[in-house]
Amino acid sequence: MSGLRRRATTLLLRGLALFAPERPGPQPTFRPRRAVVVRYAGLGDVVSATAVVERLRLDYPDCEIAFVCAPGSAPLLAGQPSLDRVLPEPRPTWRSALSAWRRWRRWGLDRRDLLVLLEIDPLAIALAWAVGARFRLGLDAGGQGFGVSLSHAAPVRAAHDELDPGLARQSVAEVFQRPLFLLTGKPWAPAAPRLELTASERAPAAPGSRRRVCLLPTGTAPDKLWPAERYAALAERLTRRGYEVCILAGPGEIGLQSLFAAAAPSARIEIGTRCLRESLALLAGSALAIGNDTGPLHAAAALGTRTLALFGPTAWWAYARATRDNRVLIPADAPLGLAAYDAARPAVTGIDLDSVERAALALLTAPERLGQPGQPVRAGTLPPAASCAPTAPRR
Repeated sequence: MSGLRRRATTLLLRGLALFAPERPGPQPTFRPRRAVVVRYAGLGDVVSATAVVERLRLDYPDCEIAFVCAPGSAPLLAGQPSLDRVLPEPRPTWRSALSAWRRWRRWGLDRRDLLVLLEIDPLAIALAWAVGARFRLGLDAGGQGFGVSLSHAAPVRAAHDELDPGLARQSVAEVFQRPLFLLTGKPWAPAAPRLELTASERAPAAPGSRRRVCLLPTGTAPDKLWPAERYAALAERLTRRGYEVCILAGPGEIGLQSLFAAAAPSARIEIGTRCLRESLALLAGSALAIGNDTGPLHAAAALGTRTLALFGPTAWWAYARATRDNRVLIPADAPLGLAAYDAARPAVTGIDLDSVERAALALLTAPERLGQPGQPVRAGTLPPAASCAPTAPRR
């Protein structure tokens, strides 16, 4: 029944789009009193959405900014200096639509305010009508009418879509910011995702940062997980090279504890032992984090920690940060073209252990060995690693 309701709502929104008034253009003189950003999805998407908060703060320094997210993601935003409020609430469902409508009304937005809706769920877009904000920004999936309740809606297509080459190579964080630039009319200058520790969290994060490497064998999609046995072998190799290795995971990976205890006895195992904020402090105080395409790894990059992301079937250009200190490793047989990569959906198991070790050591000592920032590193293309002494991360 829920599928039928969803399809019915989609058809309704597309029908209403035929009668929607013409959208206003840029509003360079608009100065919102308050802005509410809405993104209910998991940790990784909330990390990407922090770029919208940073851009809002740059454009409207005196605006009160609130962020609505799922309760499980709320602790992620506790230390954000650019945010004034975090509003944790569950994602609206058809059963809770009326109570969700009442909650949205309680935000108290009026003609002086701004809503940034980073959801393409038909129900959430329909609920945007309940908000009295003068301008409602958001995403219009493929231009199919999903953004009918929005004043400024940016199209969302596949990142390699030939119909809109400007979207190619844009990350999720950049796509999230497109509606804001439609409103301001400013030249394209997207912000990067950013997370911060609180003052009380910063002091414990510092010790050991020169030598600590965090491994993140976490994730919810099995096809994105590099094998746990290889993480264990990597932990032992890095320990022999003088690094302090920490295996960090949440309660959902508690079943891996015995595997790592047996196969990586030299590593510090932190599986299900830390809350989200404590995990962030540990990541912020590390020289390097290595992990799958998952929220904790993207959080580490947003904290300023060097990261090595192991990507298989998902679009690395959309979800990973690819800079001098944040690199992406893809399978040896993966195509480099975006459309070909998306079609091939290479298996993350195509990344061998030697390549991960070599890329990690290069990131820790000489990131320039990994080639041009912004490009992925293909497994099997790195020379053997020399004996590398631990060095301090570049912040």
